Amino acid sequence: MRRGLFIAAVLVQALVLVAWSAGLEWELAGAERIRLEVVQRDPRDLLRGDYVSLQYVIADIPLETIVGARPDYGDRLWVTLRLQDNVYALAAASRAPVTPGPGQRVIVGRVQSLSNTSGRPEVHLVYGIERLYVPEGRGGLPRGRVEAEIALAEGGRPFLTRVFVDGHRYPSEAR
Repeated sequence: MRRGLFIAAVLVQALVLVAWSAGLEWELAGAERIRLEVVQRDPRDLLRGDYVSLQYVIADIPLETIVGARPDYGDRLWVTLRLQDNVYALAAASRAPVTPGPGQRVIVGRVQSLSNTSGRPEVHLVYGIERLYVPEGRGGLPRGRVEAEIALAEGGRPFLTRVFVDGHRYPSEAR
C-alpha cells in the first residue's frame, strides 16, 4: 500500500513538471521573435554563476508616454513597440491591456522604480528577461551594439532567446 502511494506521488509530481514544461515550450514555439536594443551593464556575480545582466533601452519610460493613471511600484504596464532601425523601440505604454496597431508589438513589464533623472520623470520597468546565463568562463559582453532576440508570446509575455553583439550571436557556438 505504501509503495503504491509513493509511486503515485512521484508520478503526479513528474506529470505536473512535464505539463508545466510542455506548456512553456508550446507558448515559446508560437511566439513571434523581435529584437530589442540592450544597454551595456556590469555582467558578474560570483555567487550565482556566469550570467550577463541586460538593461533594455525600453526599460526607462518617460511618465508622459504612459496612458492612464500614474503607475506605482509593482504595477504591470503594456508597452507598445514599433520597428525602428531593425530593432523595436518604445511607441507608448498603458496600465491596461492594449491591442497593437499594424507593425506594432506589445510587451508586458512590471514597474520597478519611479525616478526623476535629467529633469523628467521616468518609470523603470523589468520584463523578466534581464539575465542571460552563459557557459562558465564566458561571462562579460564584448563592446559593440548589443541586441536581444525576444520571443513575444500572445499577451506580451517575453522570453529571451539569444543575444547579438554587432550582429554576431553571443556567446558564439565555437569554443
